[in-house]
Amino acid sequence: MTVDQVLDGDEVAGRAMAMIRGWASDVLTRFDGDVSGHGIPGPADAGQVVSPTALETWSRCPHAYFVQRLLRVEPPRTPEELVQISPLEAGSLILDILPRLN
Repeated sequence: MTVDQVLDGDEVAGRAMAMIRGWASDVLTRFDGDVSGHGIPGPADAGQVVSPTALETWSRCPHAYFVQRLLRVEPPRTPEELVQISPLEAGSLILDILPRLN
């Protein structure tokens, strides 16, 4: 029995297998970033209203423009930005942990 026969009817698994096969192939696929023919609007297209900042992003890196502006994916923030505690909280945390280490 093949993988395709086992996964027959499972839409999510089928899409995952298509992605894996696309990455493994020697041709450029949509999974590698080829979005030609999918109607992706560019900032220079007629009727597009684009801010100067978006146009600057597109001129520097079209891929970043696509990911941030069209897919609405934000770049990951650094851990320092994600978790911040005050010195008082850090001291309290240390005092809570120290008795458990003995």
